[in-house]
Amino acid sequence: MVQGKPGETVEEVTMRKTRRQKGGNKIRIREAFDKSDKPQVIHCISQLKRFAPCIHLNALRSAQFFYNLGRLQELLKETIYPEVWWKPIEAILNEGNFKLLPQHIDSLNDLIGADYDAAILTKGC
Repeated sequence: MVQGKPGETVEEVTMRKTRRQKGGNKIRIREAFDKSDKPQVIHCISQLKRFAPCIHLNALRSAQFFYNLGRLQELLKETIYPEVWWKPIEAILNEGNFKLLPQHIDSLNDLIGADYDAAILTKGC
């Protein structure tokens, strides 16, 4: 069980902890982004944003979402930081508050410092 402030949901606690850790994570992740294959990173983060609103409605989109999340971690060499990449998403999904998922993807994108690919986002779910 995640400890939080009175009345705070699990996903709110997880999102707050993720935001608190952003400082060191942001430096590390941005340095990785600068050394990465930027078009592929942008593709992955854009696909996450695209599929976030519909992963609970469509099994194929859910698979594509998690494939892109794993691929993004590999591209940024971030495979040992589940507290940044997986745990917040797991908390959101376990609570069933899917509306927070696109917001969390925006937080990840802020850490990376990339721009979304508008062509991918306009495809929708």
